[in-house]
Amino acid sequence: MKIHSPSIYITSNAGVIIENLGKTILIDSLFRVDKICPWPVERISEELEERIINGTGIFQCIEALVFTHCHPDHFDEKLLIRCIENKNIRNLILPRDNKYFDEKSVMAICNRNNCKLIFLERE
Repeated sequence: MKIHSPSIYITSNAGVIIENLGKTILIDSLFRVDKICPWPVERISEELEERIINGTGIFQCIEALVFTHCHPDHFDEKLLIRCIENKNIRNLILPRDNKYFDEKSVMAICNRNNCKLIFLERE
């Protein structure tokens, strides 16, 4: 039996990409801090952002896009919508009860673009 080791990359700040056997998972990796942020933030490069949004390379089919929380240094609703509309996300995982995005709008966009929406619940 052959064991496959995943490739794991830090995108910026707290963002991570995990790629293994043709499946890609992004965690807290789609954000743009255009607003004033009270802490120093390293954003993803414009080149990487475009590859994720346009679905090129390992981002042709993102198995899961996960956000642990939706502070502006982890999440950007406009970038998320662009990514979903390009139909390259299979599963979107978001925390519920969030003031950083419109839940009904995100649900509608996911439904239109065959993206399964999963809400994280707090214990």
